[in-house]
Amino acid sequence: KRAVVTFGFLSMLAGALYGQASFTRGEDFFLRNKPQEALPYLAQAAAEDPGNIKAFLYLGISYQQLDRLDESIAVYRRALPVAGQDTAIIAFNLGNIYYAKKNIAQAEIFYTHALTANPAYASAYLNRANARLTKQNFAEAITDYESYLSLEPDSVKRDKIEQLIAAIRADSAAAEQKEQIQAEAQAAAAAAERERIQAEALAAALAAAAVERERLQAEAQAAAAAERERLQAEAQAALAAERERLQAEAQAAAAAERERLQAEAQAAAAAERERLQAEAQAVAAAAERERLQAEAIAAAVAAERERLQAEAQAAAVAERERLQAEAQAALATERERNPVAEEREGNKTEAQVAAAAAEREHNQAQTQAQTERQQQPSGDSSASRQ
Repeated sequence: KRAVVTFGFLSMLAGALYGQASFTRGEDFFLRNKPQEALPYLAQAAAEDPGNIKAFLYLGISYQQLDRLDESIAVYRRALPVAGQDTAIIAFNLGNIYYAKKNIAQAEIFYTHALTANPAYASAYLNRANARLTKQNFAEAITDYESYLSLEPDSVKRDKIEQLIAAIRADSAAAEQKEQIQAEAQAAAAAAERERIQAEALAAALAAAAVERERLQAEAQAAAAAERERLQAEAQAALAAERERLQAEAQAAAAAERERLQAEAQAAAAAERERLQAEAQAVAAAAERERLQAEAIAAAVAAERERLQAEAQAAAVAERERLQAEAQAALATERERNPVAEEREGNKTEAQVAAAAAEREHNQAQTQAQTERQQQPSGDSSASRQ
């Protein structure tokens, strides 16, 4: 770990020494007035050590000397926010470049920036005075020139600056006097023009009043005629509209009455149709009930008939078997008692048994027929239900 820290420290030290070497070589070329040769070294030094404001300053000046003004501006603007005590000189150089580019407004801004950083910066006052003079801001230019002379009382430019201040003031006084004379002349001319205009305006007003009177009379007459025509047209339009409204109301009322009668007729027809359908459904339902009742009765009668027939047949079979058993028993008894008469009595007994069975079947058939007649509905009662 100690080796890593040592290596890092050595790397930083080597970088610093290399950056310092670049600045030293660049500064050497710069001080020997060789800006082209100084540029790469100064650019390398500024890149390696952004806090080396002197490298930025020399680099910007080198670009200025080579007339590469935009690149010089870019360098100074990078350095200005971190220039510290060199802020005034960086801002001053920016003002000079903008002044050379004829951008007087920006030049004045950066001269002011330089004076804000260093209020005793005499050259900044002088150059800002020149910028303000270019903008014809004479009063502030004189103030800056006087501030420069107060800071540099022994300046070799003092005589020329004082002559310039006197000339500016003389020109300003002459200009003010000329402006005053022009203002007085303009005021007199304006007064005369006002009087002429007033006279002309009065004459024109009188003529215009007469014309206006005639125009108003003509307009009043035309307006009265137009109003009469308008009222007549409105009255006719109102009458026509009223006629159309009454006709429309009558037509609407007739149409509504027709629709009402049609609706009532349709409603009545629908009600009648529903009544007839209800009656027809009721009659059909009654007929269906009677048919079902008749079918039920017929089915019951048939079932009863079949039941009675089955019972009668079963009874006949049972009776026949009983009589046969009785006859056979009697015959056996008689045969035991009188063997001679056995055969004769046996024939007689079988004939009697057969005759008795036939009589019973006849009686049962009559009884069943009478029962069916009693269960069948009569014709009179069916007609009364319909």
